[in-house]
Amino acid sequence: MTEITSSTPTKSPAGAGSEISPPAGAAAPPPSGKPDRVTAVSNLALGSLLMAIEFLDDWVDNNVPTQAQALEQRAKAQDVLLPQSEWEATYGRPEADRMRLAVMGMAASANARAVRATRFVLRTGGRTADAASWPLDHIFLFRPVRYGRDRITEAANQQVDRWVEAGRALDTGSRAVAEVSLSRAAQDSVGIVTVEPHVQELIQEIVAAQGTSMTTEIIKEVREHSVSLDMRVDKVWATLRGRPKPEIATPDFAVAIPDKKPDPKEMAGRPYLGGGYAGIASRVLAFSIDLFALIISLIIAFVFVRGIVSIFNLDQLFQNLLGTSGHGTLRVVASGMLGTLVACVYWIFGWTFLGATVGKIVMGLRVVGPGGSRVGFWRSLRRVIGYFISAFALGLGFLWVIVNKRQHDWADKLAGTSVVYAWHARPDETFLAEKGD
Repeated sequence: MTEITSSTPTKSPAGAGSEISPPAGAAAPPPSGKPDRVTAVSNLALGSLLMAIEFLDDWVDNNVPTQAQALEQRAKAQDVLLPQSEWEATYGRPEADRMRLAVMGMAASANARAVRATRFVLRTGGRTADAASWPLDHIFLFRPVRYGRDRITEAANQQVDRWVEAGRALDTGSRAVAEVSLSRAAQDSVGIVTVEPHVQELIQEIVAAQGTSMTTEIIKEVREHSVSLDMRVDKVWATLRGRPKPEIATPDFAVAIPDKKPDPKEMAGRPYLGGGYAGIASRVLAFSIDLFALIISLIIAFVFVRGIVSIFNLDQLFQNLLGTSGHGTLRVVASGMLGTLVACVYWIFGWTFLGATVGKIVMGLRVVGPGGSRVGFWRSLRRVIGYFISAFALGLGFLWVIVNKRQHDWADKLAGTSVVYAWHARPDETFLAEKGD
């Protein structure tokens, strides 16, 4: 298995005449002078992450207030406090969120206690270390022990200095790789836009849309095309069963849609599906976006874990304990378990607290419980189990959306949930050109 190392020589930014020397004992670069694929990906990912963290840190310092400041600013923005009855009618009864708020309060209390305990341990440890070092510093008989301690401390500081230099070289090199790569990607994108006429036409249409940003317009077009695919799949299934039109049930509960209603001219006779059950195409696109987000997150986590393993030389330790074959098996099993755990936490957190994951938010979908209620933790857990069952059944559980009247897959059946359109869903303009839709 190829190891990720930070030892590949990386050219310094323009204007510098030297190269970053690799740490001692590192592997030599490939004969071609180009980094291997794994090293290139790790350098690009780490450099991009460092740049993003630096930007996020600056943004947080300048824009994120404390809780007291945020509450004070929100109180100033409100003219008067709502009466209790209007508050419950607008935001829901507080009893519905009692368990969730209790868990959050318990977590905050535990965090505060952990912080106090950590401070006490550090303070007590410092005093204990000072008391233990006093005899070494003041009693003549302990002079040899003091010399040994000083030598160990000096050796540890030298090792830390070497790690700092290696980390500085990795930081500088990975940032240079990310900057050069992103600059080349931007130049390639500009070249495509200036050469390809279809791309120019698409961008002109998007920019011409009044009051709509480029990202919003792209997302709207993708959503409309996915709704058209949903309706076409339903029509094909109805045709295969010999039925004149699809049998799609309508939810018996209302779905809150935050977007403003579309212009009647924009609808132009198109069927309105807002608040209805979402079809297979929209759900597949949302699931694909989630998988892409998970893959990016796992790559970043893998780079960090490999960096920690390399710094502390844990690979050699595990190989000595388990042997070569056992170490490889452990690495595969640990990677699989870590990826599965991250995916489960991602899905459960999104469904429980947001009602949707990143992919579903982009596609305008929402996961709801019976009667349109919020999905709790246990329903989210059962839905994740349904995902694995559907995957083990060669994807048959996911395709069950096509044959079910309420567009439920096996995960929805197991958890008692539904996936609905949380936007004013309608097909695209080309859908109107077809007869019988």
